[in-house]
Amino acid sequence: MPHLRKLEPEEIKSLSHPRKGIRKRTAEEYDALLGEYAEGDYGMAEPLPDEKRTTIRNRLIAAAKRRHLGIEFKRTRGDILRFKIVPLAEESEVIPQTPARSRRRTGNP
Repeated sequence: MPHLRKLEPEEIKSLSHPRKGIRKRTAEEYDALLGEYAEGDYGMAEPLPDEKRTTIRNRLIAAAKRRHLGIEFKRTRGDILRFKIVPLAEESEVIPQTPARSRRRTGNP
């Protein structure tokens, strides 16, 4: 005969609201960090030892886009990232930049 028990309210809540994945939680954390910034505000991000500048930069860009804002990064030395919150550029204004290594020559040299 099986052992039966009634589920607790916390257990029921976890069944109806599945846990968030790490990507979703990370996105929400970055959204919360940028939540207090408005267009024209400046900010600074200092990575922890196990974080990469590029990763933080990309996550900040994504969080700004989710808020329908843009973000400009200022040149800095070291690991610190300085940025300014700007209006979101129209898609037609954005020109994709191709790294020099991936450019291919067309035609004969």
